[in-house]
Amino acid sequence: EIVLCTFTEKAAHEMQNRIAALAQKIHYSGDLSYLRIDTIHSICNQLISNHLHHTPLSNGYQTLEEFTEHLFLLKHFREICQGDVLNLFMNKWETAWNAAGELQKYFDKITEEFVTVRSLSSGKSQFQRYLGKAYSEYQQILIRENCVTFSALQKIAYNLLKKPKVADKITRGIRYVFVDEYQDTNFLQEHIVLKLASATGNICVVGDEDQALYRFRGATVRNILEFESTAKKEFRCCKRIDLTTNYRSHAQIIHAYDCWMASADWSEGDGKWFRTDKTIQPDPAAKADYRSVFSITGKDINDEAEQFADFVAFLKRQDIIEDYNQVALLLYSVKPLYSNSYLDALRRRGIEAFCPRARSYFERAEIRQMMACFAELFDAGRQDMDKGFADYLDGCLNEFKHAGAYPLLHETIGSFKEEIALLENDQELDRRLSDYFYRLLALEPFAGYMRENASQMRNLVIFSQGLDTFQKFYPHPGLASHNHREIREQLFRKFLYFWQYAGVNEYEDAENPFPAGAVPIMTIHQAKGLEFPVVVVGSLGEGRSGGNEVDRVLHELYQRQPLEPEKCIPRFDAMRLYYVAFSRAKKLLVLTGNQRRQPNALFDTIWSGLPQWSDVKDELAGLPKSVWYDEPQKPVVAKPRYSFTGHIKMYETCPRQFQFYRECEFRPSRPGEVLLGLLVHQTIEEIHRAFKDGDRTVLNEESIHSRVKKNFDLLRRTYMQPVDSTLEEEACRQIINYVIQNREELEHIFEAELQVAVDRGEYILTGRVDLLIQREHGLEVLDFKTARRPVVPDDVLLDYERQLCAYASAVERRYGKKPGKLSIYWTGEERKEDALMEFPYCSDTVERAECSFDAVVTSIKKKDFCVVVPPEPHVCKRCDMQHLCISEGVIDPQA
Repeated sequence: EIVLCTFTEKAAHEMQNRIAALAQKIHYSGDLSYLRIDTIHSICNQLISNHLHHTPLSNGYQTLEEFTEHLFLLKHFREICQGDVLNLFMNKWETAWNAAGELQKYFDKITEEFVTVRSLSSGKSQFQRYLGKAYSEYQQILIRENCVTFSALQKIAYNLLKKPKVADKITRGIRYVFVDEYQDTNFLQEHIVLKLASATGNICVVGDEDQALYRFRGATVRNILEFESTAKKEFRCCKRIDLTTNYRSHAQIIHAYDCWMASADWSEGDGKWFRTDKTIQPDPAAKADYRSVFSITGKDINDEAEQFADFVAFLKRQDIIEDYNQVALLLYSVKPLYSNSYLDALRRRGIEAFCPRARSYFERAEIRQMMACFAELFDAGRQDMDKGFADYLDGCLNEFKHAGAYPLLHETIGSFKEEIALLENDQELDRRLSDYFYRLLALEPFAGYMRENASQMRNLVIFSQGLDTFQKFYPHPGLASHNHREIREQLFRKFLYFWQYAGVNEYEDAENPFPAGAVPIMTIHQAKGLEFPVVVVGSLGEGRSGGNEVDRVLHELYQRQPLEPEKCIPRFDAMRLYYVAFSRAKKLLVLTGNQRRQPNALFDTIWSGLPQWSDVKDELAGLPKSVWYDEPQKPVVAKPRYSFTGHIKMYETCPRQFQFYRECEFRPSRPGEVLLGLLVHQTIEEIHRAFKDGDRTVLNEESIHSRVKKNFDLLRRTYMQPVDSTLEEEACRQIINYVIQNREELEHIFEAELQVAVDRGEYILTGRVDLLIQREHGLEVLDFKTARRPVVPDDVLLDYERQLCAYASAVERRYGKKPGKLSIYWTGEERKEDALMEFPYCSDTVERAECSFDAVVTSIKKKDFCVVVPPEPHVCKRCDMQHLCISEGVIDPQA
């Protein structure tokens, strides 16, 4: 009955664990595994998945994140922008890549602010009218390609909530809605959460307008500033609770940033204020008295960085910190231009730093080597290539050619090149770019990185994910004589160049975001929600960005006018940004600057009169250690979730395969599911949902053929292997046969594609029940296998049985009803009696299954990925990692 929206997935998992701990404390015994705690994006995604047949999307839709949306716009640029529209945008932004990036901002804002195509088409400026044309084309192409952006995802979810019958189903079971970080929501998100709470009017939001940082992502501070009036208008009442005690920071730190914020002018001169009047108080129980706010001032940026590094070394030497990761350096940007001076100064003192978002991914040795391998493989020349990127590739190739320590790698690439060169007109290699990548991983130096260096291995994971993205946008079933030049052009000119240009972050471990022994250097945005004993804030002299051009162009078409005056926005945003930075500090807050680039006048109130760190070092060194060391708090670790098929079964099949594909998240070269199975399953799922909603037309043959054709066309676009056209006919045959023989069962659908979860204490077991049928005698669990009934060995049947029993147990816990029948339905069979395979629901089987799941999860948590008994040869032959396993002697190449 609770929906709780948080800003990040990590925060959602932490919140779920905290609620579980609280429930245990008050002896609450209810099942918490179905708490709806997630990001707004994920909640919208779940709403769409559950009511897909009421949306323009189809099964398997792809959600585009920032980079892939940019690529999508680029790929379809000349469809989206035609004729005079194309000329205008190219004249304004010069290149298609730039235009795609700028249009991305406009399109997101149009969606989030409910700007209509009609209002754009009748806009005052030609630019607005052309935006309307392009946006309209873009929406049609997204639906055609079964893709959705984050903003469009939310708009589709909102449209579901506007449909009375669908909205009633969604909100019927919701009694309470909670929203964290409300100051970071946008206009569309506010409408979504208000709709979710509409059945009861019970909504609680938590936020702080001083921490509103995401205007550039469409967030609006007015949502929190005007929430009281909004809630009174929507629900007739609102209770406000002010949280004004900071239990985190030293009293001087709180006083410094509180006075700084209060000293600013938060009005536009006519008495209208854009900040709540407040005074933040320290924890009354805190007693330590010392100077906790001071500055570092250098002659220039290099001297500033040297003093910072000396300060860090001093803290460690004096035992003021136990580990370097207790000091955080926060900067406006961590790109090399802004962070290198600090990184170099620390390095000269032998102090490690952790700065994964410096966008230096492509400078890592393992990535330069992999880029060189692909450049050599495809003879990537400089022709028609950006000069900077061409110079980068030349540098990688020169290093690679002079690296004589890896003869087998050079020899293997040479053999690949020869194989490609010998292709004749009608020949094709059953190889994709990912196949070459995984062959290279089995050779030195990459095999060594995989064994010995977790950071380098994780960066290679990111490379595999990049190749997977490339294959989705530029699908090729294999390398052939007629397409290898096209693949080369698409890979280097249309993907890798833009990937590098966009910038890639290095790997960050969500469970260990700040590795021991390294000073974290991060952006202020990245630090939001975190805390550190010592915080050093630089970049005080950087310029401040102005208002948003997108808002200036579109604001007259918004449903409501912007709250804050444009002239005030740069000042307001800068104050809020650095308030977040200053308030991350627990024990010490240090501000840095230099004489060449003095701190902005904005900081005069907090900067003026601060002592230098050299003036307080003796005082700090003389304080008792009890000042610095608090009672250690047990970190809240998100409870892991494991599914039967995606985790448990994969680990049992091969622990090493689990390690690479689930633990490390390498992307497989080829999809593991069979196209026919996907086609049948997705279409049957659509029929179940629509029929349950009362649509009887989905059962006629014409409707089934239409649905199969649509799903077949969509799958064929994303499936990169040659597709047999007879699959569509076979899918129709299986589905029509199933519908004819099970019409009576369809009348009793209780739930379709039901997500189930079981809290096992240390983890949550998840799964999906294909069909739940309600009979007079109880519930029936039905799982579909889109094939003929096999003659299978007993151990495979036991797998099916324990999976069904585990799912049935979850159903029983959720609904309080014991399922009376468990079945598998083999859709490839002609006769119903052959298609149905029944299993008994036995508590002993459930107990044995759950014990086996517990044992697997224990092994996963111990990171026990050793292969004691190799899997069946056919499993290894389908696995991308087979060459690595062969090179390490894990499997026999002759098996």
